[in-house]
Amino acid sequence: MTNLLKSFIRNNNYSKSKINKLYDAGYRQLSDDPYYILNYSINLQTRGTETELKKALDLLIYAESLLDYRNHRFTHRRAIINFELAKFYFKQETQLNYTLTYLSEAESLFEYKQILDPFSVFSYDGYIQMLIWQLEKIEFDDEEILQKRIQIEELFELGTNAVTERLERLHNLKSKYAKYIKDNSGNADYKAYLDNLYTDSNLRPYACILLYFYHQEKCNGPNQICDELISEMEEYLDNNEVVKFLFKYYGQNLHKAENRNLLFKLSKSHPIIEDTNPLRFYYFNFMAESL
Repeated sequence: MTNLLKSFIRNNNYSKSKINKLYDAGYRQLSDDPYYILNYSINLQTRGTETELKKALDLLIYAESLLDYRNHRFTHRRAIINFELAKFYFKQETQLNYTLTYLSEAESLFEYKQILDPFSVFSYDGYIQMLIWQLEKIEFDDEEILQKRIQIEELFELGTNAVTERLERLHNLKSKYAKYIKDNSGNADYKAYLDNLYTDSNLRPYACILLYFYHQEKCNGPNQICDELISEMEEYLDNNEVVKFLFKYYGQNLHKAENRNLLFKLSKSHPIIEDTNPLRFYYFNFMAESL
């Protein structure tokens, strides 16, 4: 049934309203088939109304209850639809209560999707699109903006290293993100913009992380400037973003005994690492203890 409906869509055999009626008719016969519900929820999402989007979410939750194991496709679709609902409410709200609620749920689901399916481009592009949308549409203070940007830079780094197919999706997103940066830095040179952030003592820890990403990408890997930035960041352990970044850096360079010791120290003194990313916390600690 799903393949038949998809072929109708590809070949433009029927109007959108007729396709929707066919999906509805199919659901009446296949309401207990989780994989039909998954495709039906995608159709409901395209209709774009509040009622249909919420119906899609309810159906996906029900469909997941029919599965023996969690499936990353259902998790991803729930994340996307939560994001769509956030965009829907953003146009209507002044206080952004529902908007932020649905964004928070979408972020949790995107993170879980990434754990379940780390080598798929879909574990990164939807998440990055949502973060860019937040930066473009929602007012944040300077620190919150830089925190979002660090998230985006890390997702690009993880995605580029893990994904082998459909990389053009990440490249296109990177172009979109570069445009956002250019538009919001007064068309200044990106390096000059980061250097200006660095001069602000309150924003300097975040600027160090972004400068690290900048120099790492420019030189196609860590270099002396990156090492100097790491040394400087070790003075900013009162900043949670720096703590999380250094923990990841030490975990990726466990071949050095010094990094293993520093990782253990961070683990003991900064519980936020375990709270925000338990999988990374336990994995890097296990690897460090094994060496």
